[in-house]
Amino acid sequence: MAIANAPKGAKRPRINIELPDENHARLCEMQKTMGAASMREVTRAAFRLLDWYLDRTKKQGYSLQLTKDGKTTEVDLGLL
Repeated sequence: MAIANAPKGAKRPRINIELPDENHARLCEMQKTMGAASMREVTRAAFRLLDWYLDRTKKQGYSLQLTKDGKTTEVDLGLL
């Protein structure tokens, strides 16, 4: 992720994404929930979370688990 730390004014790759209205509405809701100032902040947070998840589960062999009321469930995000 060296590009994220590029000097100010350095050219960065751009990505344009077309989304169905429903997905855009979900992103807007996430932005509100996070208190994010921009959609860029939401997508960066999502990227960091996905990067973390893939590193831990696919590279290091960990599993992601959620626990509620003493019951633990393994989570598979179904990404790969």
